[in-house]
Amino acid sequence: MAASTSPRARLLHIRDEIEGVAAVVKGAVLRTQIVSEAAKALPQDLQAKHSGVPWVSIIGLGNVLRHEYQRLDDKLL
Repeated sequence: MAASTSPRARLLHIRDEIEGVAAVVKGAVLRTQIVSEAAKALPQDLQAKHSGVPWVSIIGLGNVLRHEYQRLDDKLL
């Protein structure tokens, strides 16, 4: 099927693609928050045993996504 030259059809296509991206990003953000919350619940001795894991950053990112999302820089994220 040839691509439509109709502005309405193109706008609908753009909307549909944005909705698809938003659904994927929403899922990723939710999963990141879950990972962050799980990391925060780990015992300190376990975190210390695996000191190469950036626990503070993992936990901190979840806090940002939950509480400071309006200030996020998507390029930095």
